[in-house]
Amino acid sequence: METKYLSCAETAKLVRAALKKNFPGVKFSVRSSVYSGGASIDVSWVLGPTTREVDTVASQFESANFDGSIDMETRYDHWLLSDGSAIVKHGPGTEGSMGNIPAVSNPMPPGAMPVSFGAHYVQCQRRYADQWEGETTLINQVAVDMCKLKASRGMVQT
Repeated sequence: METKYLSCAETAKLVRAALKKNFPGVKFSVRSSVYSGGASIDVSWVLGPTTREVDTVASQFESANFDGSIDMETRYDHWLLSDGSAIVKHGPGTEGSMGNIPAVSNPMPPGAMPVSFGAHYVQCQRRYADQWEGETTLINQVAVDMCKLKASRGMVQT
């Protein structure tokens, strides 16, 4: 089966659809950028899910990874699944070059299509609104965020 090459804009559409599916009711700004030597997607939103939660969904559409220990980028091909999500098909990693990123190879899942995403990286950034309808909104969101952070670090007391 031949690999389908997707542009950065086509990849951004997949990111937007996955975010809408995973975080209904949250309005995301998804912008693609193509530049000399690569392409990227920037995702931003106001309040709602944490950056870590959104990054978990959006990062599955990245076609590259960077190993800072050896200053080397590595590329990935993916399987696009029928539900709109993606998993890595193949990536050489950097361990063969004395780096820290392991090679990845996954067999074809049923109904999957081989793709090469047009964006190297997807950056996610949550924002706090400049103007508030009331202070309570911000206080409640910060409280929710602190609880999630404590739970993720095993600091919740019972």
